[in-house]
Amino acid sequence: MDNFFLKQLLLACLCLICLPVYSVGTLQAPLGFEVTTGAAAGYVDSKACAVCHNELYQSYQEVGMANSFFPAKVEHALANYNAEPLYHSASQRYYQMRKTDSEIIFKRYQKDADGKVINLFEQRVDWFLGSGNKVRSYLYQTENGQLYLLPIDWYSETGEWQMHPGFEEKDHSGVLREVNRECMFCHNAYPQVEQGSDIAWKPNLFPKNLPHGTGCQRCHGPGAKHIQTALDVEPLTDIRSAITNPAKLSNRQRDSVCLQCHLLPSGAIVGQRRFERPIYSFRPGEFINDYLLHVDVVDAELPKSERFEINHQGYRFLQSPCYLKSEGKLTCISCHNPHKKVTQEERVEHFSAVCKSCHTPHQAIVSDDIKNSKDCTGCHMPKRRAQDVVHAVMTDHRIQVKSASARERLAPMDKVPPKINALDFLLPSLSPKHAEGEIYKAVSVLQSFTSPSMVDKLQANLLKSEFKEITPWLVLANAQINLKRFQDAEKTLNRALEIEKANPKALQLSAVAMLTQGKAELAESLFKQALMQQPNSADLNFNDGLLQLNNSNYKKAEKRFQKAISQRHNLAIAWYYLGYLANKERPSMQAIVHFKRALEIEPSHTRSYIAIAETYIKLGKHEQALRYLTHGGMVATQPGLILKKLKQLQSRPK
Repeated sequence: MDNFFLKQLLLACLCLICLPVYSVGTLQAPLGFEVTTGAAAGYVDSKACAVCHNELYQSYQEVGMANSFFPAKVEHALANYNAEPLYHSASQRYYQMRKTDSEIIFKRYQKDADGKVINLFEQRVDWFLGSGNKVRSYLYQTENGQLYLLPIDWYSETGEWQMHPGFEEKDHSGVLREVNRECMFCHNAYPQVEQGSDIAWKPNLFPKNLPHGTGCQRCHGPGAKHIQTALDVEPLTDIRSAITNPAKLSNRQRDSVCLQCHLLPSGAIVGQRRFERPIYSFRPGEFINDYLLHVDVVDAELPKSERFEINHQGYRFLQSPCYLKSEGKLTCISCHNPHKKVTQEERVEHFSAVCKSCHTPHQAIVSDDIKNSKDCTGCHMPKRRAQDVVHAVMTDHRIQVKSASARERLAPMDKVPPKINALDFLLPSLSPKHAEGEIYKAVSVLQSFTSPSMVDKLQANLLKSEFKEITPWLVLANAQINLKRFQDAEKTLNRALEIEKANPKALQLSAVAMLTQGKAELAESLFKQALMQQPNSADLNFNDGLLQLNNSNYKKAEKRFQKAISQRHNLAIAWYYLGYLANKERPSMQAIVHFKRALEIEPSHTRSYIAIAETYIKLGKHEQALRYLTHGGMVATQPGLILKKLKQLQSRPK
């Protein structure tokens, strides 16, 4: 029998023996595995790959990417859960992770003037983010599917709990830092979600059943067609062409497979996907710049050659003389086999062999930094402390002749925010020009922080170009609202609704702009239109609750606030207003419960401290009122208001 047909027959028989329940000739469930539809169609569970590629599949399970995201089960709970609470002095908060028989529990609390616990927030951890080879982060998921990052990480190399990057300062996002699709794009495989739900302006909602890790198809593309072609005993050329082999792509397409995630020029300002591209639309075989327009920044205090961040593998590698002189022949997979983890014992020999395939070994240099004179990367690609994640040490992928001493590279450091005075596209010659290019750059800035000058720049370029994609108009309107430019926002949103009539995000923002200008009837109409499309939106229900409260429709307002927290239990401001409504007829302990919940979630919320103290006073519980006012005066965002209330309480006759 011809060898080709023998291989095909063996493949078909193998599939029949391993998994007898499947329907040949369909794409619904090849090998019994469901095929994704919607935004990321044609994907299957990576376990399907193991049927024919078991050795590669099994070795890949040891690679960090395979363990980038998975459920927070106690059997995988890498960390010290008996450690003392981590005290963050800047925010006066204590943090702790605890492991029970069945769950990982996060705790955050403060201590009052008497050293007693106050504002205790407890939350079950739902997901682990990160393999833990360097760092592991912890996420929880709300009822509507939003993901939130918890403030502390486990740093494996030092064996300690420390604050997550961005939480080092006094004013940080606490337990309310939302994890968006752009983050999850690189930390996990594509999920099963509806077509169109991954457009940039859509809410960041995730199914409860998410993939576990960055699987095979992230580098090889959707696998269902490949499997089905094999099951249908098609020619071997057709089977191979139904999947992507990165090694056979052109240089820039091949590199883009890795750089879709391992290239981030700046964590402070992140480039934007092209506005017409949904988040989950990238496929191996594309050039990354056709999907994502990276921006690079100029730091006033650090030259480009000295900037080093935790996700600078690709960014630094692309600066390497070796890469540049090779004209694309040297690539990530020259050194890294993505299917197999190199053991600690193999590392020196493995990576040095790649160097020696081009370079003649030179005479060993005697230095205290050099532990092994045969270790090329130890000298020329040494480990450095990341400037944005100061508790982590990473390999510097910029291949260099001479590096700084270990003492300089590894010394402890404080995080210093970059002083950005300019930015441009990473690949300017291949990126949009003129007004369109300025729009992308302005949106990149405004997605990181609200800059009045960038708002003006974005507005001018949008009007000049008559830009027809709705996303930048929505970004502009949101920034104008943040700057209290409500009339400007109204005009911007009118343009947005001309582009996409009844866009729910535009309707919501327009309603907010109207409400802040006293146009309550128009705002109510707009909220109703938006709620018809997104009836379970926590934000929409909350904002409509505010409108009802403003109109003295207290029952309707309470219903909206309850609906909001049924979808997002961490919506502190909704708990505050529920407390306000509970006090409408008379001061009540139910109001106290709501105010306490608001402070557990957001322990710097000034109005909640004042409201809970006033309620306690009316209930005759002056000591409790004094406790919350004293504490709030130390930790709230507006301590002056609280201290004024405290002074009034203390001056009352006893």
